[in-house]
Amino acid sequence: MTGCLRSILRAVLVLAAGTALMAAASSPPALATGQTASPLVDLSGSTELQKQFNNDRGHVRLVLLLSPT
Repeated sequence: MTGCLRSILRAVLVLAAGTALMAAASSPPALATGQTASPLVDLSGSTELQKQFNNDRGHVRLVLLLSPT
């Protein structure tokens, strides 16, 4: 009977952990107090990239290079 009880307890724990992970994954990330979401900027040339990069001094910068191929 003890082995059966352990199996049931293990199944309940796995289901609880799975439910918690699903709930955490489905909620949008929250911004820290005082932060605002930055818009995605579409740049058409290297001079625009350099200007935007220099304007954002002191902030975290993420540069994404996307290619259709």
